[in-house]
Amino acid sequence: MYVIRNGARAGSAQPRTLPGLQARRYPRRAINFSTLTRRATAFGKDPSPMFSKLFELRQKIGSMGAPRAVPSEELRRTAQHWQEHDKDFCKQRHWTEIPAVAARIRSKITGSPHEDLFGYVVRKYFASSGRPLRTALSLGCGSGGLEVGLTQYVTLQRHDAIDISEGLIEQARNNARPFPQIHYHVADLNTCIFPIAEYDLIIAHQSLHHVANLEGLFQKVQSAMHAQSIFIFDEYIGPRRFQWSDRQMEAINAALKLLPPQLTLDPSTQAYRREIHRATPKHVADVDPTEAIRSDEIMPLARTMFQVLEFRPYGGTLLHMLLHMIAGNFMREENQPWLELLFHIEDCLLPELGSDFAAAIVSRNSCGDVI
Repeated sequence: MYVIRNGARAGSAQPRTLPGLQARRYPRRAINFSTLTRRATAFGKDPSPMFSKLFELRQKIGSMGAPRAVPSEELRRTAQHWQEHDKDFCKQRHWTEIPAVAARIRSKITGSPHEDLFGYVVRKYFASSGRPLRTALSLGCGSGGLEVGLTQYVTLQRHDAIDISEGLIEQARNNARPFPQIHYHVADLNTCIFPIAEYDLIIAHQSLHHVANLEGLFQKVQSAMHAQSIFIFDEYIGPRRFQWSDRQMEAINAALKLLPPQLTLDPSTQAYRREIHRATPKHVADVDPTEAIRSDEIMPLARTMFQVLEFRPYGGTLLHMLLHMIAGNFMREENQPWLELLFHIEDCLLPELGSDFAAAIVSRNSCGDVI
């Protein structure tokens, strides 16, 4: 992979000056969106179209001269897949929809079942520390629930958000109409370029494991951060393409066999789940070409490129697939003891199997201790 710096490939000779022209050095000027916003607003202009054009230009520049990590046809399929399945996470099919699971995750990340990751970060790293929090960037925003949700904790001057799916971006814009500070853009996380030192907070929620060019994205994130910026992500970090170990599959199916039949009924098919199978890498990629494409490398790369302030694994090693499509059966109060049993089994196995999901809070510096 080549990195373009000041017009030359890193490690290559400096760009040549055309004959007859003397080489001159000019100070590097970063495009600062906050400054542009203030200037546009001062002249009575709406800055939104200007930012959209800048993002489009940066997207084109980011793809020039660099190989695309994922073919454009595959990215189109990914965008279409998530546009069609964005609502799947509100149909009582997904493990995190279960209130007790969501409370368990919050406890493992923040120490409280009542405080989520975003409220925790705003409180601890901004409100309590005096860090500025005026601008934010969301990586892989989907239909925009996160950006709107963040408004309950802080009123930002500007919140930019990007996603590969034009359909989801259109939904996000409609959902965020009451919040003029939120701006959505269509872009590819593998190739997009961000303004330099612009954002106080950068967020990725279940999007990094869809990125093939992790090194490139992390470099762009670093450049978009300043000395006091915070980057947070909540991610699947388990085996790539969902290639769970035989031991993990054995544990998932053993836990499934413990459950009474009524809890294993899939309402969408009216069939009982008797065994969970590991999909082949080809099948996973056929459904979504970017799914868990380099998920197992997210944390190793993050540790080398950022200072990890907090790393909070929260499981999912059993619960993610065990509760898939049957999550709605565990919403009723009388089934909570079974859910608590599954929590206990997963916690006992986490030291051996590791956590498939984790949240991390990092800063721009490249060294430091893990809390």
